[in-house]
Amino acid sequence: MKVIPKEGRRGSVTIFVMIFFVTLISMIFSFIGFSRTAAIKSSVTSLGRLWGNSILAEYDTNLYDRYGLFGYYGYPSLTKEKLDFYAEASFKGKDYIDYGGCSVRLYDHSLASADVFLGQLRKAALAGEAERIASAGENERNQEKGDGEGKTLADAADTAPNGIIKNKAVLAWLPSAGSPHGVTVSGLVAGIRNFGEAPVQHTADVYLERRYMNEYFRSWRDERGLGRTFFRGEMEYVLCGKSSDTANISETRMLLIGTREALNMAYLERSTSKSRAALAAAELMTPGPAAAVTQQALLAAWALAESVNDYNLLMNGYNVAVMKTDASWAVDLDSVISGADNGCIYTGNDDGWNYEKWLSAFISCLDEKIMLLRMMDLIQINMKYLYYGDFDLRDYNAGLSYTIKVNGENHEFECGYR
Repeated sequence: MKVIPKEGRRGSVTIFVMIFFVTLISMIFSFIGFSRTAAIKSSVTSLGRLWGNSILAEYDTNLYDRYGLFGYYGYPSLTKEKLDFYAEASFKGKDYIDYGGCSVRLYDHSLASADVFLGQLRKAALAGEAERIASAGENERNQEKGDGEGKTLADAADTAPNGIIKNKAVLAWLPSAGSPHGVTVSGLVAGIRNFGEAPVQHTADVYLERRYMNEYFRSWRDERGLGRTFFRGEMEYVLCGKSSDTANISETRMLLIGTREALNMAYLERSTSKSRAALAAAELMTPGPAAAVTQQALLAAWALAESVNDYNLLMNGYNVAVMKTDASWAVDLDSVISGADNGCIYTGNDDGWNYEKWLSAFISCLDEKIMLLRMMDLIQINMKYLYYGDFDLRDYNAGLSYTIKVNGENHEFECGYR
């Protein structure tokens, strides 16, 4: 067996110790480097979120107070400038941090997006902001809206009190511009028949949408304590989408009368007594085979006369039944034949829906996206009229996505209002 001299043993130990210490020092430096990198990454993560939240904190208070919506004004380049400012202020004097700039993406967070708007709408309704604004002092409302600077829309329209928008640029930049018209009488008849006399059942989300609309937008008959608005008939605008109160009220009237006419005609055709009365009158007017044709004409005229009376009842604050009965039918056949104008006939029967309930039922038949876009129109129009003449929802965001580059590494962030 070969024996290693003591001097050789000492040399081997020395080499081993040196290797051990070199390895240990390398590990220490690696650990320090790793800790430094982790610390920088942690700082960037914390600071990056703080910068994003600082931008979110700049939400428009008028938009929030009026409509319960969180949204800050900003476009990508302006938001990027703010993030650069925060980063440079935070990293100033830190030689171990190399800030490589940032990029911002706002498209998916714009309040001009129906999906983003819907999310904010549901949060506002859920948080009870509708009740808070509805219960706010009327004096405070009038003061806020009376001092508004947004006269551009009113000046452009020349008719703010009359609720007419004539400025084509204002119309072209509405969120709903270019969207389909909306509803037809036949579609409403089908929808209303499905509702029947029973209460309309909604999902939780649809309930929140309806609640928001009923709290933040008025109808021609019910101001709902909302103070000044550009249109008097805001729910009528959601239904019809016309650029003037006159056009919206006129089309709402047409839809109500047309829908009621179809439903009333269905009742007359099922009513044996009224069908016989119409046939008897027709035989006196046009004896022989023509009596059947005259009967149908009389029934159609009778249904129309009842429908006009139904509209008058609604506009006078009464209810109108979805499907008529003998007790709720108001117009007699003699009045139809003589052409008498009986004004508004109230039978004393108060079953059915009032004007606002009929409007809500009609709006429920709209495509959801069209409904949301027209609600967004109203918000944009009123914000222009009451506060800022250049207000556009597309300039306001409910969040932001951004990338920050530090020491050659990209850090991704996304934040929004909760």
